[in-house]
Amino acid sequence: MAVFKLTPPHSPGQRLLIESNTMDVVFAGRRYGKTHSGTQRIMRGAFQKPGGTFWWVGLSTRSASYQHAWSELKKMHWGIMNLLGLDPRDWSSMINKELRFPNDSVIQMRTAENPESLAGASVDGFIFDEFSMARESVWTEQLAPTLITTNGWGCFIGVPKGNNWASALWRNAKSEEGWNQFHFTTLDNPMIEHADYERIRKPMPLMMQQQELLAEIISGRGQVFRNVTECAGPTWAEYPTPGRVYVAGLDWARENDFTVITVIDAISKECVYYHRMHHTPFYDQLEKIKELHQLWGFQRIISETNNLGRPLTEQLAREGLPIEPFDTNKSTKREVIELLQVAFETESLKIPLDELMIDELESMELNLTKTGHPQFSAPKGMHDDIVMSLALAHWAVAYSYSI
Repeated sequence: MAVFKLTPPHSPGQRLLIESNTMDVVFAGRRYGKTHSGTQRIMRGAFQKPGGTFWWVGLSTRSASYQHAWSELKKMHWGIMNLLGLDPRDWSSMINKELRFPNDSVIQMRTAENPESLAGASVDGFIFDEFSMARESVWTEQLAPTLITTNGWGCFIGVPKGNNWASALWRNAKSEEGWNQFHFTTLDNPMIEHADYERIRKPMPLMMQQQELLAEIISGRGQVFRNVTECAGPTWAEYPTPGRVYVAGLDWARENDFTVITVIDAISKECVYYHRMHHTPFYDQLEKIKELHQLWGFQRIISETNNLGRPLTEQLAREGLPIEPFDTNKSTKREVIELLQVAFETESLKIPLDELMIDELESMELNLTKTGHPQFSAPKGMHDDIVMSLALAHWAVAYSYSI
């Protein structure tokens, strides 16, 4: 009899998580092994439940953990099929991201980008990966009903992102009947050497160490922008839609930052695309921006002109791009950020369900100067380039613009 063995858990805690068949909420530090725990658990579920349907629900198809999970699941599926003398290609769909088994069970990949696509199904178990960056409605309105007729299980895994709905779910799991709460730090993975941990930890600001490595809920985080996850959805696009009007915000890189250009559909008020450049020669940056303008046909580009931004902006203007200078100082930065705050508060702007964008928005800090004036910035060791580019693009829609 052919036997396929899953990789042994690295710790008793991980074994409990993998072998659980209840509703579990997991906050774990980076490199603990969250994705591996999830893939082992969902594969185990497919073994144990003939005819069962199991979902991996990731943040988006672009998410690194989604891609990692799909890669791990394919590898395990390939091993099982080969062991049984079956061709894995006959039992899988790369287009639909679906893996089938001889016992009639199936594992399907899904995302939180479009919650409506999750409606109407019944599943026997799901992994909701990076759930703390998704909208609450993905769970309450879409995933929860999938378990009603199956009495199935759900496992939420992620890193805490401040005091949001995910943190409340994690807290409540401790006392809710049929639910379990798990908490692991990066160092709870015995495979992580202390020297490796120190290399990860040292460059990170204290707040990020507490959140990303110790999986602690950081109070006060995300107070600059509210409703970020509520505004996140399936807006990402690689190409423009005919008949739409597009504007862009351009934040130029300083020494250790990123040059970011962000695109907004001025009609639907949806952020549909952004592009980051790091350690890229200025000539190549200019060529990329011209290439994106040729593709999207920007009606306006609002360009930050501090430091190196001014000559680069002037160069693009000389080449005929519809680019407008924006001098960023304490006063003007406050204006564009506060305008963006209102957009999120009123949910009048939509953004992609993108980890980097959400993380920068929710990390943005508000500090008071000695004179009592508000000052917005990223925490030490982090970036706000995507935020500023988004704020400038939003400014292009909100001011001096008519369709």
